[in-house]
Amino acid sequence: MPDVDATAVSSFFNELAVKIEISRGIQRRLDVYLATGMNVVRDYICPDENGISDILRDLLDPNGPHGQGPVFLDIFLRQLDLSGMTIDAESATIREHYTSTRRRIDFLITFAGGKAVGIENKPFAEDQFKQLEC
Repeated sequence: MPDVDATAVSSFFNELAVKIEISRGIQRRLDVYLATGMNVVRDYICPDENGISDILRDLLDPNGPHGQGPVFLDIFLRQLDLSGMTIDAESATIREHYTSTRRRIDFLITFAGGKAVGIENKPFAEDQFKQLEC
């Protein structure tokens, strides 16, 4: 077995790490136009209520696989006349959020200042009695 040059190995992996980081940066820039991490057939085939919630979570998450940043969330908020909502480090897109009374919200988006938007996803069912009460 040949001798291994530790310096050469270390140099190789350091250069590789730099190249990987550059590649990731290029991928993020490409995803703004191509959304290469998004595959509707693979990710969402036969969407039921949970599948539709998964689609909403991914599309409305500024860090979602679509690579479009906050574009979809901004459009959604404008449609609800809520474009003043602010996204910060504490913001989140949450699927299957449970309230303090153990009621389930299909999809929840939280914003700066403790504000939130809840979505009740009912693609194939009628609203239940007192569906939206906490």
